[in-house]
Amino acid sequence: MSVKKRIVSFLLLYFSPFLLFAATPQQIDSLKKLLPALSPKSQLSVLLQLSNLYSDSSKTIATQYANKGITIAYKLQDTLSQIEFLLMAAEIESNDGQNEKAISKIISALELSETIGSTKYIVASHLKLGQCYTLIGQFELAINYLNKALNIAQKNKDKINIIEIFNALGNALSKSGVSKRNEAENHYLRGLSLAEEINNQALISKLSNNIANIYLAQGNTNKSLIYYQKALDIAVALQDEVSEAFYNNNIGALYLKNKEPEKAERYQLKALAVAEKTKEHTLLINVYTQLSKTYEKQNKYVKAYNYKSKLLELIEKLNSENSVRQIAEMQAKYESLNRQKEISELQMKQKHNESLLSNYKNGLFTLALIIILSVALVLILAVFLRLRKKNNFELEEKNKLIEKQNHKITDSINYAQRIQNSILPGKAEIALLLKESFLLFIPKDIVSGDFYWISKAGNKLFIAVADCTGHGVPGAFMSMIGNTLLNEIISNQPHLTPGKILNLLNTRISVTLRQKQGEISSQDDGMDIAICSLDYATNKICFAGANHSIYMVKDAVLTEIRGDVFPVGGVFSTREINFAEKEIDLVQGTMLYLFTDGYKDQFGGEQGQKFKSSRFEKIISEIANQSMDNQKQRLLHEHLTWKGNLSQLDDILILGIRL
Repeated sequence: MSVKKRIVSFLLLYFSPFLLFAATPQQIDSLKKLLPALSPKSQLSVLLQLSNLYSDSSKTIATQYANKGITIAYKLQDTLSQIEFLLMAAEIESNDGQNEKAISKIISALELSETIGSTKYIVASHLKLGQCYTLIGQFELAINYLNKALNIAQKNKDKINIIEIFNALGNALSKSGVSKRNEAENHYLRGLSLAEEINNQALISKLSNNIANIYLAQGNTNKSLIYYQKALDIAVALQDEVSEAFYNNNIGALYLKNKEPEKAERYQLKALAVAEKTKEHTLLINVYTQLSKTYEKQNKYVKAYNYKSKLLELIEKLNSENSVRQIAEMQAKYESLNRQKEISELQMKQKHNESLLSNYKNGLFTLALIIILSVALVLILAVFLRLRKKNNFELEEKNKLIEKQNHKITDSINYAQRIQNSILPGKAEIALLLKESFLLFIPKDIVSGDFYWISKAGNKLFIAVADCTGHGVPGAFMSMIGNTLLNEIISNQPHLTPGKILNLLNTRISVTLRQKQGEISSQDDGMDIAICSLDYATNKICFAGANHSIYMVKDAVLTEIRGDVFPVGGVFSTREINFAEKEIDLVQGTMLYLFTDGYKDQFGGEQGQKFKSSRFEKIISEIANQSMDNQKQRLLHEHLTWKGNLSQLDDILILGIRL
């Protein structure tokens, strides 16, 4: 053996034990420096190790090493190494959410494994396919591949893989529907029994957590807590801080379900510290989601809003990163196609010149030249058609990418809608506080800049309807700020009257948006709002309005009670404003209407004009003595008939209450 080979062998033997644990940057650098000195065959082992080491910290670098390994293994016709690198690359892509690409590589690995009859890699390929198909919601395919893997692993008495497959089957079954939970539980328990038999602590921890999830979904919180605690204790003993954080977050969710938000918060904050340190996206999403729910239950609305905002920012960032990566991949494909096209053109020119030269040298080859040119023309046509087909395919792929991005953006806004809806009073709450009432709420976009608010404080019932600056996502953010501030104000000072509430709301909005500090971007941000307090003990209504009025109808006679002519926030935030209050007798049977201007401002009719206040008042006067449902349906019918084929101009919100 040469001196160089002895040194290389010694270095490989020296560094291999460290790869079983977390390698230091110095050891990784040493492996990278060692790589060029190795033969292609020896490079495969180091490339696999480097790809594995970078799989957590840098998926891009890990993928580069895996792809280089695939190329070398293919040149060396080393099938086993090809399989190992394909599965490694697939694992990296799956962890990065690119499950469709991962599936393609796993299928290639499976075909190679079946070619050489390697049961070890056939089982591994089937298992990974099952896991990937579970992640993209193809549960039947996932269960089919996992059962194939289980049959082979059981024949080989491969306990580790049997446990992993039982766990994967449990995951696929539990995600496929409620009816499959008992079957999923059975697979988890079988896997746990085997893991305890061989004393594999990591698998015991993972399976205990999954069993706890099943019991929590079934409402059995006592059993669930036992298994969560078991999983957590093992993760702590193994110093696996990411798993420990997941389990702490799960225990927090359990305590929240048990209506113990203080305990939930304690566990979730432990998980948050690890999540923000490791930047593990799935963990961050889970923790932000749970903390926002916990703080809502504790009536800490500002904190709940902050974590919901962080959740939306993270989802938007992940969607943006995926978009950038996909566009970069498409650009690389496009440039590769152009290079191939240029090479083809050069080759055709070369053939043509050679044919001409041959014609000049020897006229006897004229016939042969004609045949060659004919064949060349056919080839050119074939290349042209092929390139055209490829260009059409690339165009279709770009259109699909655009559609996918639009879908992701819409999904994000739909998620924001769910958050906004969770903040607004639900039907059950409205029905409880307002016995006879109706709500006509038609956002212009998925989310709305209009919002309604109801709160009970002592003997008084507070009701508000507001129209924030803008609509869609910007308006929705303002509506969430307004709703949160109203809840905070009435929670801390329940004795305040409507005018005092608007004074305080004006101050809080200007502070929140830094309007008094001269932030130009927020100077126009504010809201028009009407707020009433109903006191059934004294039979009095107290009203204050910021650029808003209310209507009261009794015996078909409509009375308008006007508010002040300036809004809350915006350009008036720098002035000292005292909103006026008006006290009205609360007469039973009277209809009270709170509304935004979207209904009256809608364009339509034969002349394409605004609906206007006069038409709105006429309809309300006519329907005030009818049932709540009839009033709502009449208002909706009049709006749709007037609008016709025109677009909706603004968010629409009308709240009707029979006193």
